[in-house]
Amino acid sequence: MGSLYWQINDLWPVFSWASVDYYGQWKALHYRGRDAYKDVVGIITADDIYGSFKLHLINEKLNNVYVKAQIDVM
Repeated sequence: MGSLYWQINDLWPVFSWASVDYYGQWKALHYRGRDAYKDVVGIITADDIYGSFKLHLINEKLNNVYVKAQIDVM
C-alpha cells in the first residue's frame, strides 16, 4: 500500500494542492492521508437501491479489536 503525492509542500505562501504549506504546517490533505493508514478504520457506505447504510471495519492489527459505534442519522 502507499500513496503518491503530486506536491507535498509549497515553495511560497500560496493556495495550492500541496499537503504541507510554506511554513511546514499540515493542510487538510495531510491529515486525511494520515487517517487513511490507521490500523483500524471504519467506513460507512450507502446503498441507493435499498436506502440503507453499512458500516465496514478494517482491522490491520495482529489481535482482535473491540469497537463501540454510535451512528446518528439526521
